[in-house]
Amino acid sequence: MNIYIDSEIILQRKISPFIYVYTMIIFIIMLSLIILSMLFEYSTYLDVKGIVVEDNDHFYIDIYVEREKVSKVVERNILYIDDIKYEYKVILVSDEIVNNYQVVRIDTNLKDENKYNNLILSIKIFDSKKKIISFIGGNHERNKNRRDEKGTRRNV
Repeated sequence: MNIYIDSEIILQRKISPFIYVYTMIIFIIMLSLIILSMLFEYSTYLDVKGIVVEDNDHFYIDIYVEREKVSKVVERNILYIDDIKYEYKVILVSDEIVNNYQVVRIDTNLKDENKYNNLILSIKIFDSKKKIISFIGGNHERNKNRRDEKGTRRNV
């Protein structure tokens, strides 16, 4: 019989009820966080830059959008400038592609404070709604199409 390691003594040892209470509280908190992250959603937006352009005494906005995201801009009809909601309609989608960007000209009712030719605006266009659990799980835009050490693309 080993004096230092006796399994019978270890198994018969009394465990304090505080340990059970603390483990149950931690378990309940973790479970509730997982359930809440599965229920709640957050909105994602396309952050783009736009230039105010005057044409025949009417002001338009030229938005520079990545080529893959042009279809999302054309599908939607609501944008945010300085957290103010505007409805817009697409006038023109340029065929010219420069550095993987296309120009989309939109028409909207701008406020007088934004009606200056060549004024640069920060614009948000609604993209999609995602669950919080997808962000925690690593399934978000930053992980898509990463490049490895050799420079080749890999999908995560």
